[in-house]
Amino acid sequence: MVGDNWKITMLAPTIGVFTERGGSILFLLSKEGIVVVDSQFPEQAQHLIGALKKQSAQPFRLLINTHHYGDHSAGNIAFSRLVATVVAHENSKLNQQKVARGKNNEDKQLYPDKTFTSTWCETIGEEEICLYYFGPGHTNGDSFAHFTQANIVHAGDLVANRRHPFVDRSAGANMQN
Repeated sequence: MVGDNWKITMLAPTIGVFTERGGSILFLLSKEGIVVVDSQFPEQAQHLIGALKKQSAQPFRLLINTHHYGDHSAGNIAFSRLVATVVAHENSKLNQQKVARGKNNEDKQLYPDKTFTSTWCETIGEEEICLYYFGPGHTNGDSFAHFTQANIVHAGDLVANRRHPFVDRSAGANMQN
């Protein structure tokens, strides 16, 4: 599925990737609700929401942030009246709050309402989704999102294609991890 500036690529019958500007967004279309991993920016999140509403009448059930960077979490605000739960690592939430306070734009944020420290899992439909934190990497709050039945992982910015990932020491990153 292709829009004016965006593209959806299905990786499995119910799991796809949305790409436009910023980090990639992974999504699950389930009979129990839609799951979204990362949200890019508000405008791109609106494009995603519109495209997914055309594919499913189910509500948005879960939004996951792999980390706090704006190209992964600034679009959260577009889900403010749509999604039941936003989940991220506890440091990701703290980093998101710190950055928003520094930019004086907390009114443009939707923070995670559920956090975890090392592992978090939930089954939605036939898919089990597990989030894993292995210590500081790109930042001190990065998570891997593993869709276990499909064996698909969204790694946020922990993995880069053909280049070394950015290690943000100001956000608690650690090259050794």
